[in-house]
Amino acid sequence: MNKAGYLLIFVSILAFAGNTLWTVQQSPTAEVFNGISSSDQNFTVAVGNNGVIVHYIDGAPGTLIPSGTTENLYDVYVGSKNLAIATGNDVVLRWDGVVWEEVTSGSNDIPFTGTWITPEQDVMFYQSLGFFNFICPNLPGVEPGDQPFCRGFNEPMLTACGNSGDIKFIFDNGDILQLNNNLGEINGDGLVHDEASDLSLTAAWVENNNCTFGFVPPREIMAIRNTNEFWLFDGSSWSNLNVTVPNDQTLSWLGGVSINALWAVGFKPDGNGGNEAVLWHYDGATWVEDASLPAGMPGLTDVAVHFGLVDLIFTDGFEPIIQRVPELGAFTIDILAAAEEGKMIKGEIASQFFTTTVADIKVTKSLLTAEPISQNDVITYELTIENLGPQSASSVTFGDMFRKNMHLVTDGCTTEEEFDTLDVQMRKTVIPLLEVGQSITCTMSFLVVSAAGTELVNSALATDNSDNNVDFNKSNNVVTIKTMVQ
Repeated sequence: MNKAGYLLIFVSILAFAGNTLWTVQQSPTAEVFNGISSSDQNFTVAVGNNGVIVHYIDGAPGTLIPSGTTENLYDVYVGSKNLAIATGNDVVLRWDGVVWEEVTSGSNDIPFTGTWITPEQDVMFYQSLGFFNFICPNLPGVEPGDQPFCRGFNEPMLTACGNSGDIKFIFDNGDILQLNNNLGEINGDGLVHDEASDLSLTAAWVENNNCTFGFVPPREIMAIRNTNEFWLFDGSSWSNLNVTVPNDQTLSWLGGVSINALWAVGFKPDGNGGNEAVLWHYDGATWVEDASLPAGMPGLTDVAVHFGLVDLIFTDGFEPIIQRVPELGAFTIDILAAAEEGKMIKGEIASQFFTTTVADIKVTKSLLTAEPISQNDVITYELTIENLGPQSASSVTFGDMFRKNMHLVTDGCTTEEEFDTLDVQMRKTVIPLLEVGQSITCTMSFLVVSAAGTELVNSALATDNSDNNVDFNKSNNVVTIKTMVQ
């Protein structure tokens, strides 16, 4: 069994040419849209009031999909064409590639929101708001009675980032918690950032590859406080960017393609009892309001942003899903904002993308031991990290994470323990320099302690720590091998 993953490292410059051209897009509904999400350019989902769900497939016009509910839907997160989760008033729905099916429902006017799916798509999260705010894991394919327990928190969660087994949850008071798939602490109390005062954040956006694994907070997070202030987390502390937002404006969410290209959407009174659109743009240095929106555009509720026409980058009302652009040269940045009255507004910016590849890091993991695997066997994995060029890479963190139904026996990779929980252990090492063409291969052996019918899971991870490269790194740099014990 052999698997490989890639971490592409770039130094990039983004240059914008001209003004944004905005056009109003119609959809097959007049209901208010509240959320939008996409796994890639071929599958996008928008949700809204009265149970409305619209699918956009392969660039075709939107199609209304039966949701089985008339409750208002607030949020959606798409992992792939075969896995998505939507939340709303008294209802949580899951898309299995064929139909939307009910995960949970009620009759107490409980708002469910806060959706997120791990990049590995092995666990989804949703949240109920109330006196206590409960975050619930949901495992695809697992019966309701066998699902993990929900966990209550004093503050609502805004977003999350990371990978399976090591997830950073960002809360509205500014705290950041590192938790595992079952919402258990990985290290101590789990607080990778403990905010001294309640910030009352109302929206947050973080690029997943800024979410370094281990007991450290994300490198950069952009947030909205009290619906009209922009705040930035720089890896150690939150700070007010001191942007003057008019008092009559309410900013609902934000998203983008990197920390240097973000958009925030919202609304303000139109003077006739309704709302009109508000949109702001951040270029890495300054937030500026865009005054060129079409006249009469209703209030904006959510935003999706993507590069070009081939590989898209979307950000929904909760958390981004990113597919990078491999082509060089001219391209556009397109912004799609969901709005009231079933409308969407599309903005296009003509841009030039100049990119110089610094390093292409390939990670490979192989199970050397022949299957079937039985309890008390000692099994060996081989791990290889290679720099395919064209330039050297520095400070490359190389990690191995595994379930504790197997115990480490020998470590030829000379790793050190990063965290150790009841169910998962992670070990890592930092490679100071990896020259072009250089590869490092090592082995790790484990004693299988679990019985037949259980699953062994071992993952190799790589991330680059260079501040110059984080904006355009690939986030899909995890290789996982799963093996059943016979």
